[in-house]
Amino acid sequence: MNIRMRWKSLFRLFPIVHAYITKSLYRKMLFAFFMTITITVTTLGLYYYVQTSSEIKLREIDNMEKLSEQSAAKLETQMANIKSVAWDYFADSRFQQFVMNMGSDPDAYSDYSGKFSQFVTDNPAVEFIMAGRLDDYRLIKGNIDITDVVDFDDIQAAAIANDGKGAWVQSITF
Repeated sequence: MNIRMRWKSLFRLFPIVHAYITKSLYRKMLFAFFMTITITVTTLGLYYYVQTSSEIKLREIDNMEKLSEQSAAKLETQMANIKSVAWDYFADSRFQQFVMNMGSDPDAYSDYSGKFSQFVTDNPAVEFIMAGRLDDYRLIKGNIDITDVVDFDDIQAAAIANDGKGAWVQSITF
């Protein structure tokens, strides 16, 4: 009954349409048919929109999670490869001799300088490589500029604190 009263008030807002529709049973039936179709199509469209948007949202969240997992796995692999190369250098007796006598053998300096440059070029995750002695004599290769402020004292303190074990340290903060 309440719905019928609302329809009557709606038709009073549109007197021309109301007069046209209410004069004939055929027009009333035609209007009811189109209203039924309109309500059905609108309801189905709204339902389809809500379902589809929620499915798309869930799928995209799942895709972002998978992408994050893949990125993390790739980064872990890169870090493991870098760590492996670093340990290869630490285990190399020639490299140990080079570091202990860094200023005295220009051929070894050139050799390791080229190897470090190539490694930095091949691995975009590596910003720079530094091999140094405690008396501030260093071999530094990579994407580091003289104007960059690098606190080598913190790096040296981390190296001493780890007693010869590898350590990831923050070198430059952007």
